[in-house]
Amino acid sequence: MEMPGRNGYAVQGGWANSNSMINGQTYPADLSINNRTNNTPPEYTAANSVSFVGEYEDGSGDEYMAYILDANNASSSTSSAGSGSTNSGGFRYGFNGKEKDNDMDGNNYDYGFRIYNPGLGRFLSVDPLQKQYPYYTPYQFSGNSPIIFIDLDGKEPAKPIAPNAKTVLIVPQSAGTDGYTFNSAYNAALKNPNIDVIKVSSVTQLNKELKATTKQYDNLIICDHAGVSREATATGTPGQKIGNYTYNKTNVEAYKDDFKGVGESVKENGSIVLLGCMTAAPQYQGADYVKTVAKETNRKVFADQGETFIGPHLFDNNPLGGTPNQSDNQVYYYPIAQENASKWTLALPSGATNEVGNLKLDNQGNPSTTKKLNNTNTTNNTKKNEKKPQPAPPPSN
Repeated sequence: MEMPGRNGYAVQGGWANSNSMINGQTYPADLSINNRTNNTPPEYTAANSVSFVGEYEDGSGDEYMAYILDANNASSSTSSAGSGSTNSGGFRYGFNGKEKDNDMDGNNYDYGFRIYNPGLGRFLSVDPLQKQYPYYTPYQFSGNSPIIFIDLDGKEPAKPIAPNAKTVLIVPQSAGTDGYTFNSAYNAALKNPNIDVIKVSSVTQLNKELKATTKQYDNLIICDHAGVSREATATGTPGQKIGNYTYNKTNVEAYKDDFKGVGESVKENGSIVLLGCMTAAPQYQGADYVKTVAKETNRKVFADQGETFIGPHLFDNNPLGGTPNQSDNQVYYYPIAQENASKWTLALPSGATNEVGNLKLDNQGNPSTTKKLNNTNTTNNTKKNEKKPQPAPPPSN
């Protein structure tokens, strides 16, 4: 390894030539990295450049982040095995972590679907999703809210992971488009600084995205449809949509490693909330399904037996199950919805379940129930059919 000179010092796997002060904090000015050990560290941060030099090679399955800081600490880039090397002369990523496009004037950034010019302060072409967002200018950047959002790919805004957010809302890739039913709840979460939002297309992607945050959440909430109407007839159990796929009991067991990983991203005393209509419906063996999710994630799980009414007041401590809200033009869609109204199931990893009344989420995303929870009102359904001892008959005359 190249040893530091008078103006440098050793860092893990390489060296830094000097320091720079940004926003009152000290960072290496330039990092030169020539090896990694045990796929560590998880990130590199420098003021000017991060260079991978010499005979540097990524490790097997190696993933890490490289950050180049400006005065706003805004620039970043993801790097992974086979794609982590950069020229030793500098770093090719900049604003919003996007790659510089030097084919024109050297001052553009490639967002994937559009090219952004920071000198003009706008994209060079119109939004490809402009017809779905008539309330935005065709040249919109980050949903016209650059303080709150970043622009994901030139098409739509994305919410950065917040260090202090204790709850994460999981939504499908269609969230924010006309095809997503719960856009009002999704938009409320985007504006709530206490809630992280992650878009996924499967539980495998969900597991990977959660690991990338390096966080453990107090609460994880999946906001999508349940698969009762489509899945119950064929499988005898309900399901929960996670992105493009519906996971019934058998699917949960088949993807147990991913569900285990999802559970590990939730604190041991945290909660998983399944916002899907009739996920726990007893008419469709819903308790067995929710118990399976609790077992594979090793976390307690809340799920609705009836229809779940998800709207703009998702995090306002309002009951999420029960009767439709006429002011929001809500109606029952399923015959058993009224029978199961205001009934949620709590399942524990031990296999114990209980009906806990209705569920509410506060501004932090913390769940509460209309029935008080204690150690005596949670039962194990596997024992409910056991015969109780009968009293001895009275003596005959």
